[in-house]
Amino acid sequence: MAQKAHISLSESAGVIECSGSITLAKLLHSLGVDTRARIVGVTTANTAGIITIVIAGGLAEVQHAVEHVKAMSGVSDSILFARPDKEAMSLLLQSLLIATQETEIKKEPRVRDVEDLHITEIESWNVHELRR
Repeated sequence: MAQKAHISLSESAGVIECSGSITLAKLLHSLGVDTRARIVGVTTANTAGIITIVIAGGLAEVQHAVEHVKAMSGVSDSILFARPDKEAMSLLLQSLLIATQETEIKKEPRVRDVEDLHITEIESWNVHELRR
């Protein structure tokens, strides 16, 4: 069943392939315990027994997670996207059946309108918003 998947524009992404449910269990446990990358979604095994995991987070977090899982046995392949393209990642998540058609990567505005800025949220303002 397709879930809602989300990768923001400020996040990096990684795609990892592994074979077998035992390897998947070890991999998911290792990602959850040893890394700070967020698991976006997991596919079901295809006819060859390959399972795909998509992760997201900060560049260093995802890079560490990808390097960490490369050392594990049973991992077929992995790739890191430092600055993933919004449309490409949306298509990837849809093709892996991790995201539904209507789910898309949320585009966060670089600078919000003055009316949208509230003084209670001043800590989250970027430099351009503070200058205003």
